[in-house]
Amino acid sequence: MKTNLRNFLILIDNLPTYTKKDIDQGNTPEIITKLCLCLKEAYFLAFKIRKYVNFYIFIENENILIKFEGRYLKYLGPDERSQSLLLERVLRKRNLTFNNKPKVYSKSTPGIFFKKGNLSEFLDEFPNIVIVNCEKPEELNEIESLNNISEILINENYLFVFLLNLNKESIWSILLEHNLSKRIYFLEMSYLKKRKSSCSERILYVNYYFDSNEI
Repeated sequence: MKTNLRNFLILIDNLPTYTKKDIDQGNTPEIITKLCLCLKEAYFLAFKIRKYVNFYIFIENENILIKFEGRYLKYLGPDERSQSLLLERVLRKRNLTFNNKPKVYSKSTPGIFFKKGNLSEFLDEFPNIVIVNCEKPEELNEIESLNNISEILINENYLFVFLLNLNKESIWSILLEHNLSKRIYFLEMSYLKKRKSSCSERILYVNYYFDSNEI
């Protein structure tokens, strides 16, 4: 089976500080739980991990980019505890590291990296960008809509963008700016709209499409 690299980007306002003690006491912040569900749907099949997935988190309030690179990942389990501990390690290390090399990826654990990032520059790395959401906001009317995920070509390189608890207005201008090059599309998942699908469900949907169509 031929598998093409899949790139997922989560846009988020902020991530709270928490500790291993919080996790052990069952006090993991709700937003971290949601993010862990996204990681699970991005990487885990029944008996293996998807090595061909890159998973990015952009924290808007801090301009921090976290990268999970599937082919190098270790220690990432399908359970929320292991995932939240790996995220906590990144958040704990970020301030100490940025004093030395803010714009270069630093390694947290195998396959997990982080740096100070510019979202606009990061988007420039991808020829095709697809915003995956249940409903298209008025601000993005200028961006071409895809009526069905089947319009996405399996053999092309896409960055799939998902919004998670984001103050969306602050990001529209960047997306519209990149739309001038006709590289951004909006995938409106109408059948999931009625269910108010979660971010993790949308990631699962995209993965299912690619898993089902690769040869």
